[in-house]
Amino acid sequence: MRKALTFLMTVVVFGLLIAPFTALAWQEAQDPFPGGGYMKDTLGRYDEWKTL
Repeated sequence: MRKALTFLMTVVVFGLLIAPFTALAWQEAQDPFPGGGYMKDTLGRYDEWKTL
């Protein structure tokens, strides 16, 4: 039982560590205009963003 809990916690922690990178990669893939134009924010609105 203890081993199962430890394993579960490890999976959760790794998931939390990986989640932001996965979200970023997904957002990049969803971006209809890579390198400039409009980008969806977290609420699903399109905001203009400037490239450096």
